[in-house]
Amino acid sequence: AWLLADGHYTKSSTDPLVLDIEPGRSWTKYDKDKKYVRTLRAWKPAEALEFLTTVRSLLTEAGYHANLYVYMSANEVAALASDGFKWREVAAQARLWVAYWGIDNGRIPDVQPWIGPWTEQGGWSIWQYSSNLRISGSNVGAIDANIAHADAWTPRAPSVP
Repeated sequence: AWLLADGHYTKSSTDPLVLDIEPGRSWTKYDKDKKYVRTLRAWKPAEALEFLTTVRSLLTEAGYHANLYVYMSANEVAALASDGFKWREVAAQARLWVAYWGIDNGRIPDVQPWIGPWTEQGGWSIWQYSSNLRISGSNVGAIDANIAHADAWTPRAPSVP
């Protein structure tokens, strides 16, 4: 509802809609000498699949394009894929925006990122290859750098896993 109410996502838009899949972690915060432990729980494949299929269905029924992505690190893809490709159904629903920096020197690494079950779906569509790109004379610190396949903004129908 928020996406459609925002007004910037139009029926002609093919911008990627990205679900950020993080490995989950805990951290401690302090506020006025009080300790708080915060936890970010990792998505489970079934939860991600349900979310993505629901978003696709709602957008499609309303006449919008659903260019769905999941974003995760290549290390996370490797960890998730190591036990029988549990994410295969998610890979069939959403393209992969993968983060793999190699030595993170601002250049595209020579080695391709691990893409697990997305191998069967054509591989990555967008690759964040650096978090350390610097633009001479910009007075901006290191920035994330991405490369995309030419069809990255073309919505793709889900496939059968």
